[in-house]
Amino acid sequence: MPKLLRPLLLILPLLLPGAAARAQLGETTCPELVAWAREHAVHADLGVSLGWAELAPRREVTLPGLFLAPVTTATFGKPALEWGRQDLRTLNARLRACVRDREMIPHRPALAEAQSVVAGATTAFLEHRERVLDELPVQLGRLAQQPFSPPLLPFLAGLAEAGEQSGWQAAQPALRDLPGPARGTGSHLLRLVPYLLPEDRPRLLLPELERQRTQRLAEARQVSLDALAELPATPRGLAALEALEKGAVMPVLRPEDRAEVIAAQQSRRAALLDEMEGALRRRITTVPASPMAFGMLAAIRRDAAFGALPPDRSAALTAELDAHSRSLAATLLDRVERNLAEQPETLEALGPSVLLRQRVAAALRPHAEAGALAAFERSSTRRIAAMAEAALPEFEAMLASVPAEALDSLHAPAWLAALPPPFATRYAAALADRRAALEAKIAAAAEAEAAREAGPLAGRRYATADGAMRLEFLDASRVLMTQAATQMTVAGSYEEIAGQRLILTLPETNVVLRREGRRLDGGALVLVRQ
Repeated sequence: MPKLLRPLLLILPLLLPGAAARAQLGETTCPELVAWAREHAVHADLGVSLGWAELAPRREVTLPGLFLAPVTTATFGKPALEWGRQDLRTLNARLRACVRDREMIPHRPALAEAQSVVAGATTAFLEHRERVLDELPVQLGRLAQQPFSPPLLPFLAGLAEAGEQSGWQAAQPALRDLPGPARGTGSHLLRLVPYLLPEDRPRLLLPELERQRTQRLAEARQVSLDALAELPATPRGLAALEALEKGAVMPVLRPEDRAEVIAAQQSRRAALLDEMEGALRRRITTVPASPMAFGMLAAIRRDAAFGALPPDRSAALTAELDAHSRSLAATLLDRVERNLAEQPETLEALGPSVLLRQRVAAALRPHAEAGALAAFERSSTRRIAAMAEAALPEFEAMLASVPAEALDSLHAPAWLAALPPPFATRYAAALADRRAALEAKIAAAAEAEAAREAGPLAGRRYATADGAMRLEFLDASRVLMTQAATQMTVAGSYEEIAGQRLILTLPETNVVLRREGRRLDGGALVLVRQ
């Protein structure tokens, strides 16, 4: 049991009507009881029924009209509604004694009827009423201790009307909306309130409900304001703010509280947007002038916080992004221009400088101002031209040092085509001239070798580079083939066609070879003269 509830439970017996200090029933004689009992039919129209069929466990209880008539108070010294269990037992005992009294024999039917009414409907009504009056403040106290939730306010309003069946039924949806623990307490209260008399409600129920309603309204206001203060400056915070505006608390607020919360929501929305925009602006200003800068600026544009800004704010931030992008591009162009100016006019520096200029111009074209980019291209072109002019003799010397054996590796470097005119043409011409010279040298060497190797094959020996196969030409038509793997030599024949091609006929195979100087070239099979 919650600690705050214990003191309330201790003083409840002192607050209940006629509890600890309840007066005893006044002394009555049998004739007085007979006179009282005969009033039963007279006051039948004063009877009260509480509850209805849907209520459990008592459903409907009835107090006969006699017990609400003034004669009851006059006879017993206090109203029946103040009677307790001991009073009912006392009255039952007196009625039984009078029924047994011989002098009361003529009045036994009236006394027996009164005894039946007291033991039945009256006892059921008053005992149930006593339980209701005992439990009502306890359950109201428990309801007051429940944490705030918006459905509590409509439930409190419904509970005030639950003494009537229509009001009780109308309160059921509000009960279902309560959270678990509060729903249990609310269900208990809806089983108690219908058994209050109309005169009980203004005294025992309605003041407490109004007090709790006032408390809950204040809590609703504070909960709304606290929730606003806790919202983070993120797109999720903005979405949560929208949810609060459409949430369950707003409809239950008092008009003046609702106006205050709406004003606070508007203020908080502006504050969240200010914080989000400020955070994005700080990110923009801290982007360094580096090759990664434009990726970082693009990431800011894609940020969910940027997308959550209203059009006027996002337009202002876009303009700032564009301006910073242009500023960073100008800084990078200036940096590269100074870097090019510092490079030596050598062939080693020329290639990287050309590629750097090319990559920077392509990368910054979407970001730089057209004038700044054009100025960079003019100045960098002049610098590259000067470097190319100075490095051309070195390039030609490098080409001259390439031997004929390295001809296949002699290709135009990637930067050559990016040289400014006319240097791209001059460098390409130097390369083409060197390749042509090497090709001519190789062709001349091949012709000389072919001339030396011309003549009959008889008496010559050839082998593959790994020695796996050897050929020995015996005469103008016969040849021997030796395979190292099997150490076997087989005889075959050959035919030379136009001094260039040989057709070797060997057991189980024929081979075609071309005479190329000291080599016999069969594609996958190449043999060299030994």
